[in-house]
Amino acid sequence: MLRNLKNPLSAIPSRGARFESCKEAKPMHDRRDTIPVVATYRGVGLHDLQSPDRLDLVRRAIDNVFDQRDIDRLFEIAGDAHWPPEARLLAAAKLEAVYQIAVDERTARPPIDLTLVQATVAGLDSVKWRHPQFFASLFDAGPPPGVKWPEREQPLR
Repeated sequence: MLRNLKNPLSAIPSRGARFESCKEAKPMHDRRDTIPVVATYRGVGLHDLQSPDRLDLVRRAIDNVFDQRDIDRLFEIAGDAHWPPEARLLAAAKLEAVYQIAVDERTARPPIDLTLVQATVAGLDSVKWRHPQFFASLFDAGPPPGVKWPEREQPLR
């Protein structure tokens, strides 16, 4: 069938052509759903609706994540809702960077499951999936019995 075409590549739809007729096609990340940033600290956006004391705690957590080099500990931080969402997102970004550097330098890749890392921090930067009571995502499993997560001063509506 392709032999009858003058240009065989013309039979392959272009990247954008796949979605021309699909009305439900949406970008993977909707910027309107991103939590607004009130300030930036060490290149990390600080989320809105937090008290000045809470923002100081977030800054200290970001410093701790910046100092962390152990990939197992970074993975623990990314999945631990005791840590502020901004610090958890930074831990995930560091893990992705470590992996990407290994790929770029063509060295042995670290034992990091990027899909699991991304799933661990899913919703932490989303208005829609922001937990109304805790500084966490609705995707987080919730605190186990007897454990208390950091709560918001005023629950979100």
